[in-house]
Amino acid sequence: MQRRTDGWHLELVAFGAGRASADEHVAAVGSFKELRQIPLQGDGWTRRSFGLSLDSKGGHEQLPIHITVFAYGACERDDFVPDLTTADGVLVVESGDVVVDGRAVMNVDQALAKRLGNPPSIVERAIGAGAKDHLRDLVKRAVKSLKAGELQEFWKQTVSSANAANDAAVFGPLTKEKILAQPEGELVAFMLRLVRARGRRALVVGRVQTPEAFERCMSARWQRLLAVNALEMLIADAGVAALFGAPGGRAMEREEVTAALAGLKRIGAPKKAAIIERALVVAREARLWEGAADATATTVLEELSDRFYAVDDEPLRMRLEADVRQAPEDFTLGAYED
Repeated sequence: MQRRTDGWHLELVAFGAGRASADEHVAAVGSFKELRQIPLQGDGWTRRSFGLSLDSKGGHEQLPIHITVFAYGACERDDFVPDLTTADGVLVVESGDVVVDGRAVMNVDQALAKRLGNPPSIVERAIGAGAKDHLRDLVKRAVKSLKAGELQEFWKQTVSSANAANDAAVFGPLTKEKILAQPEGELVAFMLRLVRARGRRALVVGRVQTPEAFERCMSARWQRLLAVNALEMLIADAGVAALFGAPGGRAMEREEVTAALAGLKRIGAPKKAAIIERALVVAREARLWEGAADATATTVLEELSDRFYAVDDEPLRMRLEADVRQAPEDFTLGAYED
């Protein structure tokens, strides 16, 4: 449970004991809307997300209540129990095997008992089509518990623990081991989150005047990573032409574009690098850096934008991650101190 600016948020989990599935039962409840087009996948499991909102009249303290149900499909493991660390309630869809179902419920009870703040254990057990009614009962019980104040301490301690874990990850030392321990596909996002959080902290305490100034304090390898990411995001939002402009109105400075170009070459994206090099020639000849307007150059840059994203065999996030993993010692950082 969390309280945010848009209201209260409850988190419910539905899964099947043994190899039973829960997602189709949740999907059959008309009042719930699916939140993700593509189910999340993990180690032998898939998870769909469904949402239900109660307006302020049916909410709490004149705020709406938003309920999210994480519903799991059939799992490859008979003993699977999802992460219940932040769950406010659980629906267990039974398999019909007394031993398997009993073990699943026991594991759920043990997992819920480990939650911070000693919140109530809200669990519903269902078989087959009856799952819809039990899901409605689970929602009612969770909302009632929220309104009774029984989830307040759980919310406060969970948020505090999450903040402490985030601070340890972001502001503690970034070692080679920590870099290599990040899950596949998540390393670059983690590193960007880390450096941005450190930049914001440095700005707040007055160590630097701008976030850009903090980034310029980073090593050359870090600056290349940041430049390539910024270039990709800028082109995705506004096209290649957005890289060029008059002084004072540029989204990226010349040296940043140059650093990004060097980064593209280093991480093994020669096709995209060649497109940016061609764009630099066009910008220089048309004097776009000085703020000149040139319709022909604009047309050429639009074509280069299309060509940039037509290159589908150079995924930059994957190339950046591979580059970092090859030399993680070049990206290590000491513990951040104000």
